[in-house]
Amino acid sequence: MKPPKIGSAKQPFPTTRPEIAVTPSRARPFALDCCRLPGWGVALGVGAANWMSWYDPPDWQLTSVSYQRAARGAEVHGLDCVEIEMLDWEPPRARWKTGYTHFARVTEGKFEWLAVSHVREGKRILYTFLDEGFDRDWGASDRHVEDTGRLAVGDDGACTLTPASRETYHDCIGAGMYRVRVADRTFTCLRVIELNTSGGAKAPLERQILSESFFARSGELVLFRRYNGRRWKVRKGPYAGPPWDERLPGNGRLVINGAVFVHWYDCLTGVACGIGAARHTARGR
Repeated sequence: MKPPKIGSAKQPFPTTRPEIAVTPSRARPFALDCCRLPGWGVALGVGAANWMSWYDPPDWQLTSVSYQRAARGAEVHGLDCVEIEMLDWEPPRARWKTGYTHFARVTEGKFEWLAVSHVREGKRILYTFLDEGFDRDWGASDRHVEDTGRLAVGDDGACTLTPASRETYHDCIGAGMYRVRVADRTFTCLRVIELNTSGGAKAPLERQILSESFFARSGELVLFRRYNGRRWKVRKGPYAGPPWDERLPGNGRLVINGAVFVHWYDCLTGVACGIGAARHTARGR
């Protein structure tokens, strides 16, 4: 998997999102050992690489692409980790440029971000786990995830979530087996929902964000979907505006404990689109 060249315009994904179908599967459940960068999909083994694409509503056109590579071992405040380099492609310039650098590690039970770095206005900015707010924005999540029945889906599609046994910023929940079809490629996946409470488990759900990830049995991320609580950032900041169900009336919904989450965008990995990997033939049941 060769990295793109800085300044080049070529990228491997279709400019319009392929057709996606997600349906429940009766496949045998599996537990996930998450040794990949959450939400990005690159494995934390030096030399591993991954492609990822972003598609936005309403027309689901390609809005950005990322190439990620676990470049080398690293150390942050005395802790060993892996340095992940990223290259980004996005309109309007539509040329590859250097993106963020992530530093992360896996322990016996956790996946942990240790630092994030980027260049802004010619100056490198480093944000680490010793900085205030880092745990809220990045932090740690459980490495081992399986469906333990915490998320129950009612006949009307609304979900009831049993609270976590401890307060956490990043609550990862195994949420059933699914068949994910991307164009003509089909995967049997464990769905993992991550609820970022951004202030502890007592924060109002509709002011939070949620991600829905689908992982193949191999541990590879196939599809990542971002949801916003209907009142996320409606008051101030760059996303200020009306509630998200009004902004995106045609997009999907997840209802959890009465809170409405609105589907914002989709991310497809190289695995999902047959880029940099052998053709996937496994079929869901």
